[in-house]
Parts: sequence; structure tokens; C-alpha cells
Amino acid sequence: EIHTCRRANIMAARIDGAKLEAMSKKELVDLIQSVAPLDLLQANALGGNPANVAKKANKDKVIVLYNQVYDEKLVTSEADREAARLAKDLELKAKIDSDKAAKGTESESVVDDGPKQYTINITKRNKEGRRPAKGDKVRVNYTGKLEDGTIFDSNWDEAWIKATKGRTAKASALLFKIGSNQVIRGWDECVRDMHTGDKATVIIESAWAYGKKGNPEAGIPADARLTFDMELVAIA
Repeated sequence: EIHTCRRANIMAARIDGAKLEAMSKKELVDLIQSVAPLDLLQANALGGNPANVAKKANKDKVIVLYNQVYDEKLVTSEADREAARLAKDLELKAKIDSDKAAKGTESESVVDDGPKQYTINITKRNKEGRRPAKGDKVRVNYTGKLEDGTIFDSNWDEAWIKATKGRTAKASALLFKIGSNQVIRGWDECVRDMHTGDKATVIIESAWAYGKKGNPEAGIPADARLTFDMELVAIA
């Protein structure tokens, strides 16, 4: 079964059937990821690294889905997909916090005592930079990696961005408000140890990342310790 959703958007140039049939599965996955909305990709197991997705994808199904994207006017921009990814991350974090509250435990977002669940190594210090505080809006560049070095997300690594999000995709700093549960707790905490212009490598324990549930959609397993190469670009 192919799941679809309805969304109006400006139509990008459509590729005809003969050219689609001549494409490899990897090329088709790249193509569908460049035009389809995030929820449609995830519902049909077509989200994530194109090379890995292509190994399990059914070519005919991808072609049918691609044509449905155009027939039903679902073509979506990369900016809209990024916004959808952030919304899903926030939804997942809110659910984790809610589950903990229901079990009578304190939410990670409000626990202030105990040892830090991250280590930070400042690789470039800007002595003239400003240090942010809770409530500030900041712009951050980052590359997130699993312990084996696999990149699961980045708004900074241009080669990874083009390989996973399309050749026309561009790097763009992430904007969030410190202390407002828009990001994992490890980020909320570690960014306050940085100054604008600083670059750092941050290792965040699972308790202050995605915990026991992980984030399967992003390729993050349960209890994963995450490493982030980060740059605090600005305080907005």
C-alpha cells in the first residue's frame, strides 16, 4: 500500500516515464526525496540516507509514488521538509517528557541537579564573542554523529547535505530558543558554555539526547551517545 497526503505547492519540472525507468533505484530515491513531503516519505519507508533506502526500495513503487506526488500536487520544498523534521523532533521530545511525567519521574527539560550529561571541547575560541543565556535565540551550525562516526544529521556538512537532500540543497544555520524544549537537553545546556564564533565538539550522553527510545526516523538507536561538531554562529 502506498500512503499519500494532500498538500498544494509550486510544481517542479516533472520527469517522464521513460527516463524514470532508466534511472537506478538510488537515483529514484534521490529524486523522490527532492520533491515529496516528509510524512509521505516516512510512511513509505523512503526517508533517510538514499543509498541505504535504495537497498530495500521497490523501484516500481517509487515510480508510482513519484507520479502520485505530481498528480496530487504534493511537490514540497526542502525548506518545508526541514520544518517538518524539526516539528517531528519536537513532538518526539514532548512525548518522551510526557511519558516520564506520567510515570512520576521528573522531565529531562526541568531537571537542574545532578552531573552534566555531556562533555565539551572548544576547538576554536572567539574571545570577543557573547555567551548566550536561557531565553536567548541562537543560530547554530552542527553535524551529528553516532559513535561509529556515521553522520545522522547536519546543516553544515555540504557534501552530506547534497548527498542526502539533493544537489540544490544549501547549508543553513539552525535557529532555536534556549530552554524552550525546541532541541534536546544536551544542546540547551552545552550551547551556554560557548561564545558566538566558538566551535566545539560535544559528546552528549543518551539521557540528555534521545534516551531509551532513540529517534528511529533519524537513524538514532536507543541509548545512543551522540557527538556533535558545533558552531555558535550568532545570538539572534
